[in-house]
Amino acid sequence: MIRHNRGMTLRRTQSPIEHTELGHLKLYRDDLIKIAKILAEIGPLEIKCGDWEGDDPTDFDSPDLPERLPGVEMTATDGTIGVGVRLKRNEAIVIVAEPTSLTEGVLSRIQRITKPRRRAVTAVRYDMPGGPKIAIRPISAKTPVVRSSALLINDYRENRPTFWERTRDDWIVGAVWCVVGLVLGGVIGYWVNTIT
Repeated sequence: MIRHNRGMTLRRTQSPIEHTELGHLKLYRDDLIKIAKILAEIGPLEIKCGDWEGDDPTDFDSPDLPERLPGVEMTATDGTIGVGVRLKRNEAIVIVAEPTSLTEGVLSRIQRITKPRRRAVTAVRYDMPGGPKIAIRPISAKTPVVRSSALLINDYRENRPTFWERTRDDWIVGAVWCVVGLVLGGVIGYWVNTIT
């Protein structure tokens, strides 16, 4: 005879949560809208930016939001699984609660959006033994290790051209005038030398 212990149940003490660093990012409104749309596929969307709250990806078009956002938190859950994205000056992470194939797919799609928006930042990790000891600002024992950050611009990418895109025509005109000046100077120099 086999005895069954019917009084014993397995209880999870803590649900598994995964944190994924996104790196140092520069994100625009269209990037934030894409991330919000992906999260909304899981369940009801919640967006927080300071005192402002939204629940739709297009809420980033709100005139109540400043052009430079201090930080954004977006979460979506269906009651069982959930994904959150925290974007701040010293943090850019995705938090996945109860990882599943769906949440892994959401994470992967968010990483595809943010990867081209990574910016070059001199990031120094002080928790690595034998690592570099150079810093721009004074270091103390309480200095946090910043593995990721987000610069958030609440405007569409197409409205915010890069330095090269803004000044390309000036550089081309300057280069053409430089070439014309060199050729003209060479011709005049040759002509003066042949006369004398």
